[in-house]
Amino acid sequence: DVCIRPNPKVNLNYEELRGKTLVNLFESRNAFLNKTESEIAILNVVFLYGEKQSEFPFWNFINGQLSDTI
Repeated sequence: DVCIRPNPKVNLNYEELRGKTLVNLFESRNAFLNKTESEIAILNVVFLYGEKQSEFPFWNFINGQLSDTI
């Protein structure tokens, strides 16, 4: 399984950005709701930059970027 991170370079006003963010959070919640711990352990996050791609384990996101935000 992979999570594809959308391109953050979009021109949206505050209301559009907030709405898309809330939809993404809801969809993410639903995607993880029925996953087991072992399924999440092998999940990868993929960053797409045009033709370039970087991939890393989901736990790196939780223990890095997301925990820094908190």
